[in-house]
Amino acid sequence: MPRSDDRGWMAPELAEAGRRPRFPRGGRGGSVGAFSIVVAIAAVAMLAGTTTFALVQRATANPAVEAMDGLREREAELRNEIKGLQTSSDLLTAVIEDAQAVSQSAAGVLPSLRGRVEDAPLDAADSARTTLDSTVASVPTVVVPDYQRGAVDEQSLQAVGHALDEVRRERDALPALIAQVRTSRSGVTSALDDLRARLRDLGASIETAAQSVVQSEDAAGESFRLAVIDAASEVRAAQQTGADGLTEMAAFVAAVDALTAENTRVLDQQSGRVPSRTPSVGTPSPTTPADSGGTGTTDPSTSAPTDPATAEPSPTSSSTPQPGDTATP
Repeated sequence: MPRSDDRGWMAPELAEAGRRPRFPRGGRGGSVGAFSIVVAIAAVAMLAGTTTFALVQRATANPAVEAMDGLREREAELRNEIKGLQTSSDLLTAVIEDAQAVSQSAAGVLPSLRGRVEDAPLDAADSARTTLDSTVASVPTVVVPDYQRGAVDEQSLQAVGHALDEVRRERDALPALIAQVRTSRSGVTSALDDLRARLRDLGASIETAAQSVVQSEDAAGESFRLAVIDAASEVRAAQQTGADGLTEMAAFVAAVDALTAENTRVLDQQSGRVPSRTPSVGTPSPTTPADSGGTGTTDPSTSAPTDPATAEPSPTSSSTPQPGDTATP
């Protein structure tokens, strides 16, 4: 009768799995397997020891230490937010100073343009200046907090907790302050931009007024008329570079005043109301027929003869005859 293991190839369902030894018998494979098992057992023991040590250390650590680390992190965040508020406040201060400078300059120049340019753009610019002043005056005062941590017992969880509460209160107050500063800066900037826009409209009106006054004041010299045209051109050139043009507007007013005065003087001279040559103040000047346009008399006592042939000898001249003179009997 054939053996069961000999018939395995004939009936696979009758085959039986062989038993594998737990440990190899001899050779290099046995030493390597034992070493691996030892290393694995040591690793498991070290891991268990580390975990146990961490748990014990965490259980025995002071909770105030972790709270203090959290306090330092919250304080760093608070200081960064305070720096952001300070930056916004500085920008607001710069905008306010710029607005005040432009408003003060406009307050001195705009009234002098009255009667020299059209009223509509001048009134619009003056209204924008008033609005800017009102906006600047309504800006609230914002005090940037200066956080300084007081003395804290770092080993006391309660003391550290109070410090954390203080930092939280400081941070909770910052968003409202930042929003207030940004809103104020936006309002002042908008009012300032509106004033500058109205000043640009006024600059365009000045160019039109310059052409008009040059045509009407045509008795003055060419240099006076050119000065008005150049002054108006400088206003527009300055505004095209981003400036407000107020300094150039003041120069335009001075050029128009000079043109008007010169035109009046020439017309008065042509009509005979004023002398062609105005004597200096405090210096007497004799009136001649050419100056007055009529006949006049000259006081002999105030005019000295200039003709040597008709000049009388001076009373102090010597009457002693000189050699070679001919005596008169």
